[in-house]
Amino acid sequence: MLEITHHAVIQYRLPTTGEIVPLLQIAPSKNDAERVLLVSPELADVLATITAAHATRRRALGIP
Repeated sequence: MLEITHHAVIQYRLPTTGEIVPLLQIAPSKNDAERVLLVSPELADVLATITAAHATRRRALGIP
């Protein structure tokens, strides 16, 4: 059986340099542990584009 997860792209500011880096947060629904992965800015941009397109399509179809 597949497990339902929640994914989010979050920002983290490095304490030493102040640079902001993108992180992919994966939170499972049940038994597994939360994961946070460092991703490239390019991958974060692609994930944000996909998420925005998905949200736009859901709104166009009237899905909350």
